[in-house]
Amino acid sequence: MSDAVVRCDDFRDDDRWPRFAKAALTSGVHSMLSFQLFTHDDRVAALNTFGLQPHCFARDAEALGAMFATHAAFALIANSERHQFESALASRDFIGQAKGRIMERFDVDAVRAFELLVKVSQESNTRLTDLARRIVAGSSDPQQPRR
Repeated sequence: MSDAVVRCDDFRDDDRWPRFAKAALTSGVHSMLSFQLFTHDDRVAALNTFGLQPHCFARDAEALGAMFATHAAFALIANSERHQFESALASRDFIGQAKGRIMERFDVDAVRAFELLVKVSQESNTRLTDLARRIVAGSSDPQQPRR
């Protein structure tokens, strides 16, 4: 969506999305306000509001909708950051467990175990966390799929 706000006051008179307009009208929807949600990554999202009557959204509806869209974008960003944090914690745990197995198996310290993990990761073109998960699952072969 190139515009932050897209307005359609009457699907019967708008030719931008003929298939969508037909489906909307069949469902009893005559108008729409759509707000682009700005997030910090490459995701594309929108908050869409639909009206059962043509021209049902007054100009102040755009300001109110923009406020809701801002809150929705913040919620998406917060959820993404929480997910990234949880993923990082899980990855750290797997890497720690894999290091422990390498330390025990090869009688090396934690620094050397991590260096070995990084080396195998790079040589096999396997993400470090994926390799660590495979080691923890019992497979040291980076090409072998996870169980």
